Order: sequence, then C-alpha cells, then structure tokens
Amino acid sequence: MIARTRTAEEIAYALPKAKRMKGERFIACCPAHDDHSPSLQITQAADKVLFKCWSGCTGLEVIESLQGMGILPKATGDRSDYRDVSLPPLTQGDRDFMQSFVLLYRSALERGITPTARDTRLYERLNTRLKQEGIYL
Repeated sequence: MIARTRTAEEIAYALPKAKRMKGERFIACCPAHDDHSPSLQITQAADKVLFKCWSGCTGLEVIESLQGMGILPKATGDRSDYRDVSLPPLTQGDRDFMQSFVLLYRSALERGITPTARDTRLYERLNTRLKQEGIYL
C-alpha cells in the first residue's frame, strides 16, 4: 500500500526499534500486530511511502494502525491517497516459503490443529498469491 503524507523516515522513527537499512529504506516494529522484532519495511519512493510487513500484515492494516496511533491522518473516506501497488515477481525462495506454509497449514488442519486468525489470513493471502503466479496446490 502507498500513503502520501509524512516521510518514510518520520513514520519509521515514530515506531519502536526503527533503524535505517539503506538509503531511504527503514525497518521498524509493525503496529498492526504484536511485533517484538522489526518486520515492517518502510521505503520512501519519490512522493510516496511504501509499507511492507514481512509478517504478513496488509498495507491497509498497517495504515489503519498508523492512523490509530496518530502517526498518519485518518482517511476521509476517499481512498485516492491509498492504493495497491503492482506485485513484484516472486523469487524461488518466496515461492518455496509460500508453498511450504500453505502445505503445513493444510496439514495442521488435517491433524485437528486450530490455526490462529492471523495464520488463516496469511494462508489465504499466500494461497491467493501463488494462484496469481499459476501455482495451484
């Protein structure tokens, strides 16, 4: 997701455990989940700020959490400042991880293990992304 308002640096340093990675890319604890090890990548791209939670939170979840904390202004109902970006191609490592997670999730269900709501959301997102790549498990 993309948000237009504050800079990536301002947003990052308003969050716990923030640090600059390289250039205009930062990492900090994600406000959309109980994050103890920084998993939110915040990147400045021209006049836009890009958010990527490596733990699986959607951009919208991150933006809404930042709004709830007062770091970003609340949306006015017009979402023109917030839009999905095109998805980058997956690396073989990405595909391997996603396929492993999807298969382990299904295996856990077959064994009667109840997944968390977060695991279910991640499963749905990863399975959808794999299908977009033409991978059906």
